[in-house]
Amino acid sequence: MKRRRPTLRERLAATLLTLVRANDFGQMVPVISFEEAKGMTADEIIARYEFDHNVYVAWGGSNHPVNLTPRAVADHREKTRRDLGTIGKVRRSERKRLGLKKTTPMLGSRHHPSGLRKRMSGKVEHW
Repeated sequence: MKRRRPTLRERLAATLLTLVRANDFGQMVPVISFEEAKGMTADEIIARYEFDHNVYVAWGGSNHPVNLTPRAVADHREKTRRDLGTIGKVRRSERKRLGLKKTTPMLGSRHHPSGLRKRMSGKVEHW
């Protein structure tokens, strides 16, 4: 009988099972325990991970495998939340360095400096 070769999804799941992270005591433990993994399919294991960009796409990073790091979904969402603040700050600093002005709010909005708005009837009034 010919042995079946593992599919790409099965190989990816097996690779993801080798990932470890530090627990509360600083010990390195698997992200998914061996006992838990035994009852899961390859698709269920893969669904527990998302891929994080090492160099942000906003800064010219790509989806090439060398720029991706697998992270548990909760860990990735937390890191992304922190990264968005950093990305925003760098963009604001760059705009300031280049002397670019902030965008003006839409005319008629509450925050527009004119303080005017136009009603559907065509009447213009102050906020």
